[in-house]
Amino acid sequence: MRRTRMFGAAVSVAALLGAAAATGGPASAATSGVGTTKATTTALNVSLGSNGSLLNLRLAGDDGSANIDPKVATPSSAASSLAPLTSTSSAVPALNLSLPKVSVSSTGTADNKTVPSIDLSTPVSSGAIAPLSLSAVVDAANGATSGLNSTLSNVGLVGGLLSVPSANSSLGATAKSGDADGLRGVSIPSIQVLNLGAVLQGLGVNPANLTVGQLGNALSGLGITLPNGTGTLSGTQLATLGTQLNTLSAATGTTLLSSLPADPTSTINGLLPTGTTLPAAPTVADAVTAITNQLQSLLPTALTDLADAPLLQVDNLVVGITTKAADTVQNSAADIQASLGDIKVGALTVPGADLAGVVTTAQNTVNGVLSSLGLAN
Repeated sequence: MRRTRMFGAAVSVAALLGAAAATGGPASAATSGVGTTKATTTALNVSLGSNGSLLNLRLAGDDGSANIDPKVATPSSAASSLAPLTSTSSAVPALNLSLPKVSVSSTGTADNKTVPSIDLSTPVSSGAIAPLSLSAVVDAANGATSGLNSTLSNVGLVGGLLSVPSANSSLGATAKSGDADGLRGVSIPSIQVLNLGAVLQGLGVNPANLTVGQLGNALSGLGITLPNGTGTLSGTQLATLGTQLNTLSAATGTTLLSSLPADPTSTINGLLPTGTTLPAAPTVADAVTAITNQLQSLLPTALTDLADAPLLQVDNLVVGITTKAADTVQNSAADIQASLGDIKVGALTVPGADLAGVVTTAQNTVNGVLSSLGLAN
């Protein structure tokens, strides 16, 4: 009976290292071997500064291994672990932190563990991993097997600069006499990057101190509209309300709008909620009152929408990686299946994955929005 040595592939979302197998003739039912496999993934990584000098953060870093090769280690073993969050910073010592790792391991008897929830509340993160399950077992007939399943919930990182409402992650590693396998899967419905409210907060800007014009221009750049009666109002129209109010503030309240050099009656009526218009023969005071009431109604929603708006959003990221190392290259396999939904940069939806174009568009959009707030570059 021939004995072959097999090595599983270490896998991650960013890269796939192919399986290596010993040379030999075609496999047969009698083929028996020893092998080892490892699978590892970081669900999300944030790196700020040169090579992460300001902040390097790893979220949901999981590792699985299975080994029945005595030249690697004895006895045969299986293990699975998850590091919920680690953060390092050479510039800010207070950001050097980590949450306790959760692990299982086995050299025979099954070791299973379920954690209902892990709180991710730290100075650089919020949300939870809920739930988390891990398993490891070594069986004489089936070899060594480890597994991990986790779910991210309402995760926010670095003051909201990156947020993930939900994500599912799974990992499996198996070493058997016939082959060594690795399985990795990640599904993230939505990743939101550069939340504008967090950007402004990080720059020390209170959105409530913005002018109506700045607020309206920023909303326009993001493609956000506001409810206005039974219709909607664009950011540009909100800015126009601010402009009209500033213009009218220089006129006497009893002055008829029709006597002004440019009668703004029709413009103002077009910006008021459906079914609401200025009175007959409106004065400046009538217009100022109507615009003020309109702005008081719109601004709370406008500020909330602006603060919650992501400048970059990636939808429906799904990655599945499978590796198999057997007695020959022909019997081994490494396969990756990945799909990506829409990428939204401000108001622009970019289908597909032209990442170079997305980066350029993102930079231009971010700078354009911040320029409207007086924060260019």
